[in-house]
Amino acid sequence: MSRKLLTPRQVGLICGAGMLFLLVLGISDFYWMRTHTPLPLWGELLILSPVTFVLGFIGMCWRHAARSVETPPRRFAGLLLVLAGCLAYFVSQRYAKFLVLISLYGCPRVLADHLHFVSTEKAVPWVVSNGDHLTDAEHLWGDIDSALMSAVFFPTCLLIFPLLPRRKI
Repeated sequence: MSRKLLTPRQVGLICGAGMLFLLVLGISDFYWMRTHTPLPLWGELLILSPVTFVLGFIGMCWRHAARSVETPPRRFAGLLLVLAGCLAYFVSQRYAKFLVLISLYGCPRVLADHLHFVSTEKAVPWVVSNGDHLTDAEHLWGDIDSALMSAVFFPTCLLIFPLLPRRKI
C-alpha cells in the first residue's frame, strides 16, 4: 500500500495557514496580557515564547518539506522527542519557581534575601522563606512553567534534528 505524498505547494499552504493562525493568536495574547495582567514585559515575552518557537519550528519544517518531499525520514527522531521533552521538563521544574519569585519581588531582592518557596502545596497559598503567603503564585507558576518547557523543547529539537542520520530505504 503506497501513500500519496503532498506536493510542495500543499505543504506550503498548510504551513502558511498554521503560521498565520499562531501569529494572530500570539499578537492577541500579547495585547490581552498588556491590558489585563500586571506582568512585566519580560514575563509576557516568556509566556509568549512558545508561540515564537512553534512558528520557527513550522518554518523550518516548511522549508525542509518544500525542498525535498521525498527524502527518507530521520533515524532516532522519536528518541530525540523524548530526550528533548525530559530536558525541557527538568529545566522548567528547576527554574520556574525562581522566576515566579523574581516576577513578584524583583531580582535584586530575591538574590539579596535568598528567597525561596518553603511550601508549594496545591489549593493553598504558597509560603515564601520571608513569611509571605502568596495566593496567585500557582497560576503564575503554571504559565511560566509551560513557557519555559516550550522555550527549551523547540530549540533543542531545531538544533539537534538536522544532525540525526537518515534512514536507509
